[in-house]
Amino acid sequence: MNVSLPIAALAVLLAGCHEGTHASYSNPLTASSQIEHGQELFAANCAKCHGDAGQGTEDAPPLAGKGALPLKPRPDQKLRKTDFRTAMDVAEFVTKAMPPKAAARARITNDEYWAILAFALDANGVPLREPVGPGNAKSIVLHP
Repeated sequence: MNVSLPIAALAVLLAGCHEGTHASYSNPLTASSQIEHGQELFAANCAKCHGDAGQGTEDAPPLAGKGALPLKPRPDQKLRKTDFRTAMDVAEFVTKAMPPKAAARARITNDEYWAILAFALDANGVPLREPVGPGNAKSIVLHP
């Protein structure tokens, strides 16, 4: 029996499973499934600095709750220089600056950034009727 054939098949199967965590959302995606996925991604990629529930820490501002996602950057913020009027404003900042290290940013896909944003919006009471993404983020107004 050729043992390498089953091992190769297993490797392909596992690679496909791993790819599923980073693949584009082509299956029917709902706002709730995007938010749920975003919560998992937040825990893995953002909670270390922003706190387990996004409450903020000494090192990073809150992403959920009081004081989260303010219109104007806080005076003490080193990276953020733009207003957060819409979800697209937040997305443009986050994809270019969070996490602060470029190598860490490179490990997060665009779909994963959108999922994390969906989680943050939901945590701040912003209702999402559909998944957030480049097609609708400008219409999600945080600060008129």
